[in-house]
Amino acid sequence: MDIVVTQLEHSVWEMKDRLGRHFGTIVAGQDDDFWIGPENRGARALPMIRFGPYASLGAVMTAIQAYMRYETGDLQQRTSFDPL
Repeated sequence: MDIVVTQLEHSVWEMKDRLGRHFGTIVAGQDDDFWIGPENRGARALPMIRFGPYASLGAVMTAIQAYMRYETGDLQQRTSFDPL
């Protein structure tokens, strides 16, 4: 499953799947850290992911990608990053 991230405000990004279903938000904190806020489908798709803090938006996306690969059983594509 792919998650598309679109910037809504200066420090808020929306997560949706390719069908446009809302998965939650990513928010930049006051300390230049980033946090995942899964909602609805996102809470079901990312139940065990670490919400944060992450050092960058790229780190958030890497964590989501690694988590989704692990959850779907794609062992050949696993990274060394462990989001838990």
